[in-house]
Amino acid sequence: MKNVVLLCECSFTRTALEMLLKPQAQIFGTADVEQCRLHMSRSLDGEVDLVILSVSNYRIDALLRLATLIGCCHPSCQILMDLGSASIPLRHFYLNLLNSHVGLIDLTQTVLALQSFIGQVIRGEKMLSTREIICGELLNWRERNVLQGLMKELSAQDIAKTLALNIKTISHYKRSGLSKLGARNIQDLLIPAVGSYPDVSATIQLQNITML
Repeated sequence: MKNVVLLCECSFTRTALEMLLKPQAQIFGTADVEQCRLHMSRSLDGEVDLVILSVSNYRIDALLRLATLIGCCHPSCQILMDLGSASIPLRHFYLNLLNSHVGLIDLTQTVLALQSFIGQVIRGEKMLSTREIICGELLNWRERNVLQGLMKELSAQDIAKTLALNIKTISHYKRSGLSKLGARNIQDLLIPAVGSYPDVSATIQLQNITML
């Protein structure tokens, strides 16, 4: 039996996904990103087979902590992310923090489409790869740390002290990191893309799963 972690704020969507996954998987489902992080921090690498994340409505700093934990402590698990209204640069930043087994999932799809796709991943018929999503160059660890600090609203001086670097070097990693993500400035990593909110019909479709 596979071990699956499911983070989704919408209770209807979360319940429906749990029903889709059973009885193939043992599921830890939650709407609380910190509970999800705590559960994964107690699990060893290899104990979690699949993580499904819906990231639209969570605080960026909490998601950054969770993504960093998954990338460091669970490098072998598969990850499906529904990025909702996140901007393209922010999507790429999340993907850079995670491991190399990441795919995108659209929770506005029909139940049958979700069932087929998730089933293929769980059965190992579809392998996920971050490289299929990010065509450009990946961030190096200093670029990630600098951008992550700026996203947490730390000053360049504070980041420089933490990383034992000078201000000019921090500016260099900021520019190179933003360039790799296709972002014009740090605000592109904080503000959701306009007009890209998910279709509310998805929730209705998922609520009707018990009728299938």
